[in-house]
Amino acid sequence: GDAIQFIQQYDNVDFREALRTLAKRYGMQLPSSGGQVYDVKKQKAREERERLINLMREAAKTYAKALQKPRAKACADLLLGRGITAQTVALFNLGFAPPSNPGALQNKLSEHLLTLSDDISEEDLEQ
Repeated sequence: GDAIQFIQQYDNVDFREALRTLAKRYGMQLPSSGGQVYDVKKQKAREERERLINLMREAAKTYAKALQKPRAKACADLLLGRGITAQTVALFNLGFAPPSNPGALQNKLSEHLLTLSDDISEEDLEQ
């Protein structure tokens, strides 16, 4: 496949959305199709979706890193005991959610979001 097909499958979006994603990522502008009026609502929805996807990716990375820490040894041992290999853990981005200090993840994700956008409010972080 090509980059567009990869984005379509990875982000589960249609062709147009994949094309927009790639264009935005590489600083390109796409011509409007058929002189249609630019839809601000749709653009904001797309941006919100992208922001949330980035947030979920960051959460997944955080949990995956937590699985590598000593306090997750029992969890890692359980996975290995069930025949789940390190390759499978990496392939499916499995992780560990520690039972203590749930605010730590929220703080880390909040920091990540603030680096993504200067106009995200505390209310957005709580939603």
